[in-house]
Amino acid sequence: QILSTGRMVKEKGFDVLIKAFAKLNNKENFKLIISGDGPQKDSLSKLARELGIEKYIEFPGWIEKQDLSKLFQESDIFVLPRWRPELTSMLVLEAMAFAIPMIVTKDTALSWQTQDSALLFEDENSDDLSNQITTMASDSNKRFSLASKGIKRLKELDYHNSVDKLNGILEKLK
Repeated sequence: QILSTGRMVKEKGFDVLIKAFAKLNNKENFKLIISGDGPQKDSLSKLARELGIEKYIEFPGWIEKQDLSKLFQESDIFVLPRWRPELTSMLVLEAMAFAIPMIVTKDTALSWQTQDSALLFEDENSDDLSNQITTMASDSNKRFSLASKGIKRLKELDYHNSVDKLNGILEKLK
Protein backbone atom coordinates (compact mmCIF):
# COMPACT_ATOMS: atom_id res chain seq x y z
CA GLN A 1 0.00 0.00 0.00
CA ILE A 2 1.32 3.39 -1.04
CA LEU A 3 0.11 6.43 0.87
CA SER A 4 0.21 10.08 -0.08
CA THR A 5 -1.78 12.80 1.60
CA GLY A 6 -2.32 16.53 1.67
CA ARG A 7 -4.35 19.37 0.27
CA MET A 8 -5.14 18.58 -3.33
CA VAL A 9 -3.63 21.56 -5.09
CA LYS A 10 -1.36 21.65 -8.14
CA GLU A 11 1.66 22.56 -6.01
CA LYS A 12 1.54 19.19 -4.24
CA GLY A 13 2.26 17.19 -7.41
CA PHE A 14 -0.32 14.45 -6.94
CA ASP A 15 -0.70 14.37 -10.75
CA VAL A 16 2.98 13.36 -11.00
CA LEU A 17 2.35 10.51 -8.55
CA ILE A 18 -0.69 9.29 -10.49
CA LYS A 19 1.26 9.38 -13.77
CA ALA A 20 4.15 7.51 -12.11
CA PHE A 21 1.76 4.91 -10.73
CA ALA A 22 0.28 4.38 -14.20
CA LYS A 23 3.77 3.46 -15.46
CA LEU A 24 4.25 0.63 -12.95
CA ASN A 25 4.42 -2.76 -14.63
CA ASN A 26 2.66 -4.59 -11.80
CA LYS A 27 -0.05 -2.16 -10.68
CA GLU A 28 -2.23 -5.06 -9.56
CA ASN A 29 0.19 -5.61 -6.66
CA PHE A 30 -0.43 -2.12 -5.29
CA LYS A 31 -3.09 0.06 -3.80
CA LEU A 32 -2.45 3.81 -3.93
CA ILE A 33 -4.28 5.93 -1.39
CA ILE A 34 -4.28 9.69 -1.86
CA SER A 35 -6.13 11.26 1.05
CA GLY A 36 -7.04 14.89 1.38
CA ASP A 37 -9.32 17.35 -0.30
CA GLY A 38 -8.99 20.44 -2.38
CA PRO A 39 -9.68 22.04 -5.74
CA GLN A 40 -7.80 19.37 -7.74
CA LYS A 41 -9.55 16.34 -6.29
CA ASP A 42 -11.96 15.93 -9.22
CA SER A 43 -9.25 16.46 -11.86
CA LEU A 44 -6.97 13.94 -10.13
CA SER A 45 -9.77 11.37 -10.07
CA LYS A 46 -10.42 12.11 -13.74
CA LEU A 47 -6.70 11.65 -14.54
CA ALA A 48 -6.76 8.23 -12.85
CA ARG A 49 -9.80 7.26 -14.97
CA GLU A 50 -8.16 8.53 -18.18
CA LEU A 51 -5.03 6.49 -17.43
CA GLY A 52 -7.15 3.39 -16.72
CA ILE A 53 -5.89 2.98 -13.15
CA GLU A 54 -8.90 4.11 -11.13
CA LYS A 55 -9.43 0.61 -9.70
CA TYR A 56 -5.99 0.79 -8.03
CA ILE A 57 -6.41 4.24 -6.47
CA GLU A 58 -8.55 5.38 -3.55
CA PHE A 59 -9.39 9.01 -2.86
CA PRO A 60 -10.96 8.90 0.63
CA GLY A 61 -11.04 12.70 0.91
CA TRP A 62 -10.24 14.55 4.09
CA ILE A 63 -10.01 12.17 7.02
CA GLU A 64 -9.79 12.54 10.77
CA LYS A 65 -6.38 12.41 12.42
CA GLN A 66 -6.96 8.97 14.01
CA ASP A 67 -8.00 7.55 10.63
CA LEU A 68 -4.89 9.05 9.02
CA SER A 69 -2.82 7.39 11.74
CA LYS A 70 -4.44 4.09 10.82
CA LEU A 71 -3.53 4.64 7.15
CA PHE A 72 0.07 5.33 8.15
CA GLN A 73 0.10 2.09 10.16
CA GLU A 74 -1.28 0.09 7.23
CA SER A 75 0.97 1.58 4.54
CA ASP A 76 4.21 0.18 3.18
CA ILE A 77 5.48 3.24 1.31
CA PHE A 78 4.87 6.95 1.79
CA VAL A 79 5.29 9.35 -1.13
CA LEU A 80 5.33 13.13 -0.85
CA PRO A 81 5.50 14.05 -4.54
CA ARG A 82 6.12 17.74 -4.04
CA TRP A 83 6.11 20.49 -1.52
CA ARG A 84 7.50 23.99 -1.50
CA PRO A 85 11.23 23.42 -2.04
CA GLU A 86 12.28 25.52 0.93
CA LEU A 87 9.94 23.91 3.48
CA THR A 88 10.05 20.70 5.47
CA SER A 89 6.88 18.75 6.21
CA MET A 90 5.15 17.37 9.27
CA LEU A 91 3.97 14.49 7.07
CA VAL A 92 7.58 13.39 6.64
CA LEU A 93 8.01 13.38 10.42
CA GLU A 94 4.82 11.36 10.81
CA ALA A 95 5.99 8.80 8.24
CA MET A 96 9.28 8.53 10.12
CA ALA A 97 7.43 8.05 13.40
CA PHE A 98 5.42 5.21 11.85
CA ALA A 99 8.63 3.74 10.36
CA ILE A 100 7.37 3.97 6.80
CA PRO A 101 9.99 4.19 4.05
CA MET A 102 9.54 7.31 1.94
CA ILE A 103 10.07 8.77 -1.49
CA VAL A 104 10.45 12.56 -1.72
CA THR A 105 11.76 15.10 -4.22
CA LYS A 106 15.51 15.64 -4.36
CA ASP A 107 17.25 18.98 -3.94
CA THR A 108 14.57 20.29 -1.58
CA ALA A 109 14.11 20.81 2.14
CA LEU A 110 12.40 17.40 2.12
CA SER A 111 15.59 15.71 0.97
CA TRP A 112 17.49 17.58 3.70
CA GLN A 113 14.84 16.57 6.26
CA THR A 114 14.99 12.89 5.32
CA GLN A 115 18.76 12.75 4.69
CA ASP A 116 19.54 9.14 3.74
CA SER A 117 16.23 7.77 5.04
CA ALA A 118 14.28 8.22 1.79
CA LEU A 119 14.60 7.51 -1.89
CA LEU A 120 14.73 10.70 -3.97
CA PHE A 121 13.35 11.57 -7.38
CA GLU A 122 13.57 14.54 -9.74
CA ASP A 123 10.66 16.94 -9.31
CA GLU A 124 8.03 16.63 -12.04
CA ASN A 125 9.65 13.44 -13.36
CA SER A 126 7.02 10.70 -13.27
CA ASP A 127 9.43 8.21 -14.89
CA ASP A 128 11.95 8.73 -12.10
CA LEU A 129 9.24 8.47 -9.44
CA SER A 130 7.91 5.28 -11.02
CA ASN A 131 11.43 3.82 -10.97
CA GLN A 132 11.84 4.75 -7.30
CA ILE A 133 8.51 3.13 -6.41
CA THR A 134 9.60 -0.03 -8.24
CA THR A 135 12.96 -0.02 -6.45
CA MET A 136 11.32 0.48 -3.06
CA ALA A 137 8.62 -2.14 -3.63
CA SER A 138 10.98 -4.80 -4.92
CA ASP A 139 13.52 -4.64 -2.09
CA SER A 140 12.27 -5.42 1.42
CA ASN A 141 15.78 -4.93 2.83
CA LYS A 142 15.87 -1.40 1.39
CA ARG A 143 12.45 -0.63 2.90
CA PHE A 144 13.58 -1.88 6.29
CA SER A 145 16.86 0.04 6.08
CA LEU A 146 15.14 3.29 5.07
CA ALA A 147 12.53 2.91 7.80
CA SER A 148 15.28 2.34 10.39
CA LYS A 149 17.20 5.34 9.12
CA GLY A 150 14.00 7.37 9.31
CA ILE A 151 13.59 6.57 13.00
CA LYS A 152 17.21 7.55 13.59
CA ARG A 153 16.78 10.78 11.61
CA LEU A 154 13.63 11.62 13.55
CA LYS A 155 15.63 11.38 16.77
CA GLU A 156 18.30 13.67 15.27
CA LEU A 157 15.62 16.23 14.41
CA ASP A 158 14.20 16.23 17.96
CA TYR A 159 14.37 19.81 19.20
CA HIS A 160 15.92 18.65 22.47
CA ASN A 161 19.08 17.76 20.55
CA SER A 162 19.25 21.24 19.03
CA VAL A 163 18.71 22.86 22.41
CA ASP A 164 21.50 20.76 23.94
CA LYS A 165 23.87 21.67 21.09
CA LEU A 166 22.98 25.35 21.39
CA ASN A 167 23.52 25.26 25.15
CA GLY A 168 26.93 23.66 24.58
CA ILE A 169 27.90 26.42 22.17
CA LEU A 170 26.70 29.11 24.55
CA GLU A 171 28.64 27.55 27.42
CA LYS A 172 31.82 27.67 25.34
CA LEU A 173 31.23 31.35 24.58
CA LYS A 174 31.09 32.32 28.26
